[in-house]
Amino acid sequence: MQSLSEGVCLYDAEDRLVMCNERCQEFFPEVADLLRPGTTFEALCRAEVGRGGIADDRPSHAVVAERLERHRDPGEPFEQCLADGRWILISEHRTLDGGVIAVFTDITLLRQREQALEDSEATLRSFVLNVPGIVFRRTRHSDGGFSFPVLDGRVEEFSGYKPDDFRADPSLILEITHPEDRQSYRLAYDRSANQMTPVDLRYRWVYRDSDQVRWLRTMARPRRGPGEEIHWDGLVIDISAQVEAEKQL
Repeated sequence: MQSLSEGVCLYDAEDRLVMCNERCQEFFPEVADLLRPGTTFEALCRAEVGRGGIADDRPSHAVVAERLERHRDPGEPFEQCLADGRWILISEHRTLDGGVIAVFTDITLLRQREQALEDSEATLRSFVLNVPGIVFRRTRHSDGGFSFPVLDGRVEEFSGYKPDDFRADPSLILEITHPEDRQSYRLAYDRSANQMTPVDLRYRWVYRDSDQVRWLRTMARPRRGPGEEIHWDGLVIDISAQVEAEKQL
């Protein structure tokens, strides 16, 4: 048991510590002096909280009460943050003689990766919300069909449709493209797929249930995916004002 990477504690039917490995002392140095046979779980819990071993802003009595309840009625594993910033996963189970065995697993690296991913997603979301256009990923599948795994930004402002409308029916993108621009739109992506060159296209969208026309510019770069898939990551911006200014020249 000493060679395990997890901390393990065994309590008897009267909730007194029977044994634990050295890993527990590494997890809970604040109560290392109490990690000896005969110490009750409640005494350990109160000492750990009272000596500042747990990172929890709630009143000490509330932290202790919750931990005692979890221990006395073991359920699903749960996470706990230690005062030094480490995270542990605690899994407790009843033994056949009425005791409890507790296993502590260090999940700090996992939590750090999760936090980094959350931070990255938040940064991306902030970018998308502030970009003056539409951010998208268009995927052409091996059967020739296409979809929009990513479509965000000013989609509804530009088209009158929600992003989910295009995800449910990708062909909608052609339906709202001005009839005079549909062929050039298709050809631009066909050329890009054949030559693996960027798409840089000016075209018009007709706003939902209206005659309102908006000039757009799409800029996207292709990359090959699994099999015969091709993905385009790109940006759509509104160039209506620019087109009107050009007409005045």
